[in-house]
Amino acid sequence: MFKDTHCKLVLGFYIFAFAIIAVITGVNVPFAIFLAYSIICCLLSFKLNIKSGSFCLLVFSFALLLRVACILCINTPPESDFRVLFNAARTYSAGDYTFSNDNYFYEWAYQTGFVIYQGIVIKILGAEKALLALKLLNAVYSSMSCILIYCLAKNYVSEKTARFSSLICAGLIFPLIFSTVLSNQHLSTFLALLGLFIITDKNSKLHGMLRHVIAGFFLALSNIIRPEGVLFLGSLLVAYLIRFIKPVNEKRRKIAMSYIVLLVIYFGTNFLADKAVIESGVNSAGLRNNNVLWKFVEGLNYESKGTYSQKDAELVFQQDLSREERKELELSLIKERLKMGPKKWVQLMINKQFCLWGDTPLFWTYRYLEKSKDSVMLFGRDVAFSKVTDLLDDYHSMQMFILIALSLIGAYVGFRDKVNVDLLVYYLILLFTAGVYIIVEVQARYVYPAEYILIVPAAIGIERIYNLLLKIKQIKDMKEN
Repeated sequence: MFKDTHCKLVLGFYIFAFAIIAVITGVNVPFAIFLAYSIICCLLSFKLNIKSGSFCLLVFSFALLLRVACILCINTPPESDFRVLFNAARTYSAGDYTFSNDNYFYEWAYQTGFVIYQGIVIKILGAEKALLALKLLNAVYSSMSCILIYCLAKNYVSEKTARFSSLICAGLIFPLIFSTVLSNQHLSTFLALLGLFIITDKNSKLHGMLRHVIAGFFLALSNIIRPEGVLFLGSLLVAYLIRFIKPVNEKRRKIAMSYIVLLVIYFGTNFLADKAVIESGVNSAGLRNNNVLWKFVEGLNYESKGTYSQKDAELVFQQDLSREERKELELSLIKERLKMGPKKWVQLMINKQFCLWGDTPLFWTYRYLEKSKDSVMLFGRDVAFSKVTDLLDDYHSMQMFILIALSLIGAYVGFRDKVNVDLLVYYLILLFTAGVYIIVEVQARYVYPAEYILIVPAAIGIERIYNLLLKIKQIKDMKEN
């Protein structure tokens, strides 16, 4: 009979050998990849004892390294709206504002804020290096967002769980490879998370009103880059109303004034930015949305499942229609589509929620390769490119499912125990996101900010599972002793 040490040696060798074999044989199985990554994150979070500041540097470096690798390996060209905005930014950098004469920048003048940002980067670094520089900046913003998730999460869970959650965030496939796309979502999401961190961080040394001033400013900047501020303001409003109705060691007047200050700074910053764009001559339409109805026309289209419809675009944006005629046409389409029966309404809502939370947005990164790449090399084998993209798509869907499941566990914990109102903000943002896209146009890539936000409630679920495993271990140890 083998001694105990010999048994352990055999088992240890088996674990080592078959861990490698499992990776080789399970490379096409998304769960195997995610499990291996989660184990690495677990070791770094629960076994590595380093200071908080050093861990932030580790998360940032790790996330940035992954993103830069994607940017250098995948040369995604600007396409669709991204190409329009990039070309406009190049003309802006040369002091030419004629791009604003395009009907696109009248209808959706709010895109001008992002054009100015990209134009400034191009002007500083030069047109030749601009594309790579903008992508690298995307990687920086995305990596810094991972640090903010760590900082946010540790307000509600243990240090180790917060670290694990931020490392998981760093490896989410969509934000990772989407850094190659010139989307306004990278910078906008980082600024929004920064604003939320300032306003909800329980360890902040900033004075109450000053926190709301600074947070309002960053949320406004986020909205200027990408107009999604209504999601955050609406969520904060509900949270503050709950605090106002039943205050705990707070004065109602202070609660009300805090939110009012936030609103004043937010709308004041947006107003000043709008006037600055007009006065500077960049765009006479400022930063407004001059075609609000279009998103509802698309969002209520049962045939296109609430996504972009080329047929609608050809109908609404006919050259011979005036702006007033276009508005009347859009209103008539909305009224007609609102009359769809209950069955279609339910089906439309299901399709749109699936598109947002379960469909794949990854094609924005690799779509340009589909025509030129038949296969890629993986572990010395030629693998069909379509199989690789299917694997990536399944990987994204699986990550979203796991995060949502963990957030449900976190919500159940909060439902049973005492609820933290600041934490409730993150659940509300996710609810507002799901609700808004019931009626407006949806695309799979719109989940970008929500995917980051989802990590915070998911961290509560991770903490619950971790504590449960600790209890099981303690019971087992007690029985053995």
